[in-house]
Parts: sequence; structure tokens; C-alpha cells
Amino acid sequence: MSLIASRKSLLLSLASLFSLFNVLWLGYLGWQKAQPGGCPSCHLVPFLPITDVAVAIIGMIASAVLAVLCYFTVSRQGLRYVTLLCAGLCAAFASFLQITNLLLTGSFCPQCLVASIGFYLIFGLMLYEVVISSLWRWSHAIKTAA
Repeated sequence: MSLIASRKSLLLSLASLFSLFNVLWLGYLGWQKAQPGGCPSCHLVPFLPITDVAVAIIGMIASAVLAVLCYFTVSRQGLRYVTLLCAGLCAAFASFLQITNLLLTGSFCPQCLVASIGFYLIFGLMLYEVVISSLWRWSHAIKTAA
């Protein structure tokens, strides 16, 4: 296995591990928010038609899908763009939830912020893997050809 191929599988494996960590973390958050008292700042976001427990469960499902996509992207290069799109949508939704929570309550939920950072890391790794490294290889090929 070449150095570039091993780096790719390392980055994708790392993204898959972050996704699995997010599954566990969001499962814990869903359980914590279901308990009486839960997180006081998450209960104050009134515009969502679903509960904060349902948001945590949806995040768990999205993280599990990302973990599977990252795992299979190592062997199937055609899934790279689908995985990048899914990671981007998850990061965008996490940003939306954090910004609305800040605007409506004036504070962040620290536990939800950790889950959002997990989505940002996964998106950043996939963005590097799919876009930035491809552009770098393309520019390097042009320089060596000239």
C-alpha cells in the first residue's frame, strides 16, 4: 500500500471513529435529556416541532450513517462525494441548532457543542480528503508536467 493510500485510509478511519464517538455521545445526551431536569438551555428552543431527545436520536442516526459511509469510502471511491455531502449537511444542521440556541437562549449547551464539534471535524476531514488533497495533487501534476 502506498503512502498516499495509507494516509487516505487513516483519515477516513479517523472520520469513522469520530462518527462512532458522536453516536455514543449523542446516545448519552438523549438519555440525559430524557431524565427529569435534563439540559435547561435545550428545553428553551420553542420553534422545533420535535423534542431535544428526538434531535439527539436523529444525530445518532446521522452519525451512524456517516460512520458506515466513511468505512466504505476506503474501498469504494465513488462514495466520497456522497459522504462529503452527508457530512456537510450534518455540520450545517449542527451549526443551525447552535446558532438558534444562542440567539433564543443567549447561551450554548456545552454537551450539544461537543457533538457539533464532532460533526465539524468529520466534515473537515472529508473536505480535506475529497477536495483539498485532489486540488493539491492536480496542481502538483501541473507543476511537474511543466
